[in-house]
Amino acid sequence: LLKTVASLTDSNGNGSTDAGDIINYAFAVTNTGNETLTGIALVDPLAAVNGGPLATLAPGATDSSTFAASYTITSADAAVGQVSNQASVSATELVSPLASASRASAMVRRVRSDMDNSVRWIDARR
Repeated sequence: LLKTVASLTDSNGNGSTDAGDIINYAFAVTNTGNETLTGIALVDPLAAVNGGPLATLAPGATDSSTFAASYTITSADAAVGQVSNQASVSATELVSPLASASRASAMVRRVRSDMDNSVRWIDARR
């Protein structure tokens, strides 16, 4: 999981990053394993996530269009000059089909990845 700041919206147009401005995040989810992932979901406890779940992701594939998020900077964030949060992605990995053709199930396991992301800025007015 790679989380980046896609853009920063200066909501009041004052040219400074401060309370009320919006941090827009982009996510790239990569399957680094050797099995297809299914039911991929992304959670960011601080930012509002849009998109998903992603139905499948093949081994070695990256999806960078399904998930996005935004966070409105608070007065408390502005006072310390930074926002720090963490996103996580979870999925079900198809480990191996069962050998018997008469059984319609497969062995699965849950996988999870975390990405910490901090945004810092310098207020030129200080």
